[in-house]
Amino acid sequence: MVRAQQPLLLPALESDIPGYSKISSRTNHNDANYTYVEVSNLVPRSEGTVNTSSDHNPSNDCSPRSQSGKSLLSTLGPTIELNFKQLTAKICWLLAVTGLLIASGIHRIDDSLSRIEKIELHLVIVEPKEKWGGQAVEKPCLITSHTDSILCPVIAYKVYKEKVAFNPCPTTQKNNSEWTVNRLMRFIKDNKKPLSVVSITRYIHSICDLIRREPDTPIPKGREIGATLATNAGVSSEDIVSHAFWSNYTFFDTYYRLTRN
Repeated sequence: MVRAQQPLLLPALESDIPGYSKISSRTNHNDANYTYVEVSNLVPRSEGTVNTSSDHNPSNDCSPRSQSGKSLLSTLGPTIELNFKQLTAKICWLLAVTGLLIASGIHRIDDSLSRIEKIELHLVIVEPKEKWGGQAVEKPCLITSHTDSILCPVIAYKVYKEKVAFNPCPTTQKNNSEWTVNRLMRFIKDNKKPLSVVSITRYIHSICDLIRREPDTPIPKGREIGATLATNAGVSSEDIVSHAFWSNYTFFDTYYRLTRN
């Protein structure tokens, strides 16, 4: 398979704890030469947007849908203590937000190529429909760790591997029996079966639905939340489009930007 050159590295979610209001931008000094940011907090707003400002105290709003990212995930408890269903929902949501991945992208993660290096989770998404020189394209996805275990996607991945995806789950492509992927996401009742795209979507929505929004407005997508967080944190649209492998800025601006604040 052919490896795409641009890795995908999205913001780490910072908590809503006082003292974490600083937004910093850093450049990774390896050969890929990409930039990543730390976002101060994840605060769902009533208008359905996600704001990184630390001046909003979610404790002042009694609505269960008005919680910071940490509070929202804290209701589930520590990652290690989650049941299979809760753990699956959490890792699907974290991968969608921090990796800017849609459900089908999460479904196509080839876990045989996954690795953890220091504080970084390296994933590879296989694109069987995209060809380069007759070979399927592999898109790298790099997600950084978080100091808060509640919000850490790397910890969620480790726990999920230990509790659910501890055995290989190789499946072949319907139209190409020679193409095999070791699926990361599994069914709860049978971890030897890969989780479908529809099920992954439902798990992501189960957490996104907790974000407060106006009546009759759609549930925000995890990828929308991640892209908006990156934008509000000061990441350029060009970098976001490049990291997410979108074709152009218009695609991002039309479908994956929740706010233009």
